[in-house]
Amino acid sequence: AAFSPLTVLSVVQGDVLIKKLGSTNWNTGKEGSTLQAGDKIKTEAGAAATVTFFDGSTIDLNSGTQISLDELVNKTATTTKTIKMGQIIGETSSKINKLVDSSSRYEIVTQSGVAAVRGSEMIVQVVLDGTTSVYNVEGSISFASQGQEVMIPVGSVSSAKPGTAPSAPQPGIPPTIKQSNLTSI
Repeated sequence: AAFSPLTVLSVVQGDVLIKKLGSTNWNTGKEGSTLQAGDKIKTEAGAAATVTFFDGSTIDLNSGTQISLDELVNKTATTTKTIKMGQIIGETSSKINKLVDSSSRYEIVTQSGVAAVRGSEMIVQVVLDGTTSVYNVEGSISFASQGQEVMIPVGSVSSAKPGTAPSAPQPGIPPTIKQSNLTSI
């Protein structure tokens, strides 16, 4: 059996649901619920959640967001650290502890592309048609799709629709951050 490090649902506000690996039912998510690769999490309207990974990195799920925990591997002598998620819809904000090992990965896969970070902070937004926008709040962020990868400078965004390459980065931060002044870009 593969080693699955401890990952928990650390904050729950409103209706947060979890579908455990192998289950067909969504159940109420509670603070402290342990999560594993293969689990899915979704926040209903007006809800929010935070998932804390085994290395202390976190991902915040805003209202109306759904993710899947696809791969959770802690670094051992024979493996590298990997946190890989799918984001179906909604908005997430990731705060990732620095990845020291160059082969370690933190990725969010959407139907439009892959957002990858290395000790950074990013926001990923996916809308109904699958269009994905990746915002760099801090650090080193890349966005890849259709065989093309762009590096996104701090304070910038790159977007892609399903089946298209990522756009050239443009200055910008999400409206939710502008409104609440959550960061000092």
